[in-house]
Amino acid sequence: MLMQFSSCLFITFLQSLLLPSSGLTIKGNVTDPVSLSKLDIPHCAYINLARRQDRRKHMESELAKVNLACARLEAVDSEVLKEQPDNRTQLAMFHKAGHIEDCTGFEASRRSHIAALKQIEDSGAPYGLVLEDDVEWTADAQTLHKVLSQVRSDIKQHPVILLDCCDMNIVGVDMASQPLLSPGLKSGAGCLCTTAYIIRNDYISVLRSLWESDIVKAPHCNPIDQVWKSLQGKDQWARVDPLLMQQVNTVSDSDTSQFTGLEGLELEIR
Repeated sequence: MLMQFSSCLFITFLQSLLLPSSGLTIKGNVTDPVSLSKLDIPHCAYINLARRQDRRKHMESELAKVNLACARLEAVDSEVLKEQPDNRTQLAMFHKAGHIEDCTGFEASRRSHIAALKQIEDSGAPYGLVLEDDVEWTADAQTLHKVLSQVRSDIKQHPVILLDCCDMNIVGVDMASQPLLSPGLKSGAGCLCTTAYIIRNDYISVLRSLWESDIVKAPHCNPIDQVWKSLQGKDQWARVDPLLMQQVNTVSDSDTSQFTGLEGLELEIR
C-alpha cells in the first residue's frame, strides 16, 4: 500500500504558513488537564474501522482531554464491500477516472457517514457531532468549551457547523479576512473534509438525501466532501473561528485516491 497524504493535511500545512493568528490561544494539541465540566454535546459519534485500533486509542485520548462523551461507530470497510458488492459498489470498484481505478474507498466513507447521521437522527437529539478517527484538537480546552457553548444557539441559524475546514482555494486566499457571521463563526461555504461537523437533527434528511442520490459517474469519483459543497452556501453552513480540529498525519486505509483541482494533491480515503 502506498503512503498517501490527503489534501486536508496539505491544506492544513498551508494554513499554518499563510493564515495570521486569530488572537486566541491555539495549540498543536490539547495538552493541559481539563478541569472543566463535561462538554455539552447532546450526541457524538466517531467513525472508526474495526481494524484500526490505533486510531481508536488516539480518539479515546483526544476525547478524554476535553471531557467529551462520544460513541464509537464502526466504519464501513471498503474491503468488506468488495467481498459481496452490490450494484453501487461494483460501479465504484470498476470506475476509472484518470489515475484512479477503484473508488470503493469513497463509497465506504459515504455509507459510514450516512450511518452516523442515522444514529443522530434516531437518538432524538436536537443536534449531534460527527468525527472521523484521525483528528485532533487545535485549541486549548478553555477555548474549545467557550466556542462550543455557543452551538446551542448558533445551530438554530446554521444547520451544519464545521469544526474543521479544508478550503481548496486556500492558496492565495486569506480566509482570516472573511467577515464573521456572528462571534466565533464564519461561512462554511467552500469547506472540504468531513472530519468534524455538527449537524442539526431536522437537517439530516437534506444531507442524507444528497449523499444517497449521488452516483459514481465520469469524469471523477465523488468524495462526499465534494458533493456536500452544493449545500453549504445556499443553506448558510458555518465554520467555527478559530477552527477547533485538524486531521493528523496518517497513512490511508485504501490504495485509492482522488486527484482534485489542485494538481498533484490527493484526498485520503479513510
